[in-house]
Amino acid sequence: MGNYYLEISRVLKEVLRDRRFSIEPSPQGNEPLFLLLTLHTNLIGFAFLNNASEHDASMALEKIRDLYAINAKNWAGYDMGLVLCIKQAGDDWDELCNRIEMDPYFCRKFVVDLTKDLKSELGQLPFIPIKPESLVGLKRPISAQTFLQKHDVTSNLAEYLR
Repeated sequence: MGNYYLEISRVLKEVLRDRRFSIEPSPQGNEPLFLLLTLHTNLIGFAFLNNASEHDASMALEKIRDLYAINAKNWAGYDMGLVLCIKQAGDDWDELCNRIEMDPYFCRKFVVDLTKDLKSELGQLPFIPIKPESLVGLKRPISAQTFLQKHDVTSNLAEYLR
């Protein structure tokens, strides 16, 4: 996991170079968590999953919840997040990503594919600020509200879908 820590730290330092942030390894014994990023009001844990499985994702979520419980007094003002770094995608990869990212429990969750360009993958995370010079070829997923508007769902109906 050390290599992932170094590589992701390097890319985060590059994309956040004009921002105030801190990167540190997660405390020992919290695997699969390997990195904690503090950026503005966000505190994000990064976890490496050997398999793209729901069990491994649940384990990572449990570890960040445990860390939050220990540090609740200091972390109460942060928006918590969890980035799951996956190297081996299974057959149900898209379905698993959707389930993980749409799960509203405890914190926001994101999936990063380590087999793709890491700078591009991390650049799509909503807490990473987009710089104007990096906009070419970089596109964030649309919000749920925008998606519903594009599909002509009325705001009254969309309100009931929450």
